[in-house]
This record gives sequence, structure tokens and C-alpha cells, in this order.
Amino acid sequence: RDLVWDIITNKEAIAVNQAWAGHPGSQVKAEVGSNKAVEVWTKPLGEGRLAALLINTDTNNTKATVTVQLSDLSVTGEVKVRDVWGKRDLGLCIGTFSAEVGYHDSVFVIFLPTNATWPLPFKLAPWMSPSVGALSVAESNGGAVDALAWV
Repeated sequence: RDLVWDIITNKEAIAVNQAWAGHPGSQVKAEVGSNKAVEVWTKPLGEGRLAALLINTDTNNTKATVTVQLSDLSVTGEVKVRDVWGKRDLGLCIGTFSAEVGYHDSVFVIFLPTNATWPLPFKLAPWMSPSVGALSVAESNGGAVDALAWV
């Protein structure tokens, strides 16, 4: 359980999973990186945000250095980069993104416009309004919804 708990409970990864911007995501590159064993998967998140997962599938216990042309991912201009697994901002990048991906490991990032925020603000459907009385809403972080509970 300890090996996967941080992965399956990562709120940012769950937010990527739950975001819908018209496409579930897809593999955009295969056999890239210094070991030719890295796959690149992307998923649009809306409002110019894009999640990218780089997976090292090498069977030879080799880490890989990967450089991705952002234009290949339809990302243009200067963007902020967010490390999903590390839950931290990596700064700005333009043109290319480079990362070292460990053996059987992954790098999970979000590219966002410089004026965008992460995580995506959670919006309640009108019928789920707290005024209805059937839902308790806990908010923090500038009005973002942290928890929902049916009462």
C-alpha cells in the first residue's frame, strides 16, 4: 500500500483525471528520450492548460533524459510548469521542456498560461448549491472547494 498511496491520493493527479475539456488525452510521442524508451501522453485541461505525462518504459534499468518541443504538444509562448507528483511549481519555460525520467518512473507536469492558476477551480452544479441544504461545502484557498459532504 505504501508504494502507491502517494500516487492514488495525489489531489493534483485526481484533478487532472477529473478535468474534462473535450478529450480524454492520448499518447503523442513514443520511443523518445536518450534511451528511446519514453512515452509522452497529454490531456487538455481547458483554458490553455495541458497535462503531460512522460513515462520511462525501459527494461534495461536506465534513466532517460527527455526534451520535448512544446510546439509538438500545441503549447506556444511562455508557460508555467507545475510538477504534479512533487506538488510544486517548476518555473517558466518557452520552446522546450527537458526532464530526467528514472527507470520505470514518470514525470507528470502541467503547462499553463502565465496568467492561469492551478488547480482548476471546482465549480458546483446549480442543483448542488449549498443553499439547497443537502450539501455541506468546505472552502479554503480563495474560495476553492476542498471538501463536499452530503448531509
